[in-house]
Amino acid sequence: MTAPRTDMAAPLRDVSPAALARLTRLAERPVRVALMGEFSSGKSTLLNVLAGREVAPTQVVATHVPSLWLQAGAGPDTLLMPDGARLPADGDWARHPRLDAAAAVCLGGYAGLPGGCEFIDTPGISDPLLAADALDWVERRADIALWCTPAPQAWRQTEKLAWLARTARLRRRGILVVTQADRLKPSDLDRVLGRLLDETAEHFAEILSVAAPLAASGDDGWARSGVAGLVDTILAEASAVKAERAALLARYRAVEPVLVLTSEHSADAAAPAEPAALPSAAEALAIWDRAVADTPPESPPTLVAERFIAALAAARPQADPKQAPWFALLRSVTESEAAETGRLLKQMRGEIADFAQSAWCDLATA
Repeated sequence: MTAPRTDMAAPLRDVSPAALARLTRLAERPVRVALMGEFSSGKSTLLNVLAGREVAPTQVVATHVPSLWLQAGAGPDTLLMPDGARLPADGDWARHPRLDAAAAVCLGGYAGLPGGCEFIDTPGISDPLLAADALDWVERRADIALWCTPAPQAWRQTEKLAWLARTARLRRRGILVVTQADRLKPSDLDRVLGRLLDETAEHFAEILSVAAPLAASGDDGWARSGVAGLVDTILAEASAVKAERAALLARYRAVEPVLVLTSEHSADAAAPAEPAALPSAAEALAIWDRAVADTPPESPPTLVAERFIAALAAARPQADPKQAPWFALLRSVTESEAAETGRLLKQMRGEIADFAQSAWCDLATA
């Protein structure tokens, strides 16, 4: 298990009650676990075992199914489109006419998954490098990753390249799951695990083997399959994620007034989607500091925000800065006679810094 971060000591940050409520919702939402790997790596079979029923198709053409998101809430099943729109998908979602265009199929009512986590099964593909957009989309929403690799052909070069392309935030909570362990003799499996330990130990928090079909075979099948150990590891990582979020949330206190939110960009608004082409949060911090340094001290915070957004656009001209996860935050700041400019600027920079630390993974890019 990756230990919670210990470098979070920082002065309290004053934010409005609405902003604190928004951050609290981020801190308290269910931990999300992404299942990743190549086509026929055992991801969907493992998800079905963890869910206790068949929810993920295991015999489909890869491109026909987008990511499958098992959510804890009891809401209706929906197709989540790349632009954030949701389309009703009650009934046979696998035959929905817009399925191929969806970013994910969201299925509600899965509060009973291990640790109350939500699980996202990424599409099974021949080469993960060909689906970078799909992996990036899931990565921005996940706290923990299970990279599934089949024991008979474990850890191919294409897998290594795809996994190392993931962000450091996700990789530090990555678990290498060696699936289909029952297809090898115990001695052969031991050799495979030894090789993987040598080749991948620095890239994953844990390396475990599972034989998912054994999980339902008798009273001791759950333990013999290795699924019980995997669940324990997921629970430990989920606890670490929650502890990290709680430590980050403790940095903030509600003080009124701190900033004024416009109706267009309220604290209750959903965070915008984040294109992969945007700068990392660490790069954004440097851009922010330059924007502050280049702005006269008596200028309103909105001018700093505008210069920051303009500098983001100049740094990555192919990206739309309005899709930056911190865009709504900065644009929500308006001039107010009761607001203290210095405090506003400190608050905005503080939130960007926290996005850089990646505990708010909905908003993080690094």
